Amino acid sequence: MLASAFAACALPPIGSLDIMSQNNALRLLRAVLTVLALTTSPSAFALCLSQDMQGRWINVDGEGQLKRIELAFACCDQVHCSPGQGCFPVCAPEENTVRVYGPCGPNDCDWGQAVPHYLFLDTAAGSQYTRVDARFFSNGETKELVILRLGKDELLVFWSVIFPGGSQDRNFSLVEYFERQHCFTYRGRILCRQKRKMWLQ
Repeated sequence: MLASAFAACALPPIGSLDIMSQNNALRLLRAVLTVLALTTSPSAFALCLSQDMQGRWINVDGEGQLKRIELAFACCDQVHCSPGQGCFPVCAPEENTVRVYGPCGPNDCDWGQAVPHYLFLDTAAGSQYTRVDARFFSNGETKELVILRLGKDELLVFWSVIFPGGSQDRNFSLVEYFERQHCFTYRGRILCRQKRKMWLQ
């Protein structure tokens, strides 16, 4: 298609034309390229979507069983469009990660990093993730999290621990609230803040 379009122009070498003819030839070439861009719209185009859920989240309850959650998402740099089905972003699933920290002393315990097994993308909310599910495995235990976005700076987290051997009486579930942590550098020191407090990192 590109070859036939350029062949139809049959433009002579630019150097063989006078100034007026060169300008006309360049205008014609730009017009052809514009038509080609409009008539050969690709099914995928670059769009790096910034996700509101990305970042570090701190439990609003200082005595909570989970201390913080870190969410990271792949840059969805391709959006595929289908007739009648709309557009949806395409990301590499293994680049989406959830990291959880529990209470320990003096530092928080790192549960490790997991790839979400379920992501809900709300296209009505500007293609934003509003739910992330992840599982963590250690010492035969399974820890499951369902993370819901309540607002730009708030998360609601349902999580449960399932013990091995079918010990139903030991299994438990909790609901905890998290706020986004914002960090910035001030006079060479890192300051972090949430809605309710600020401290040195």
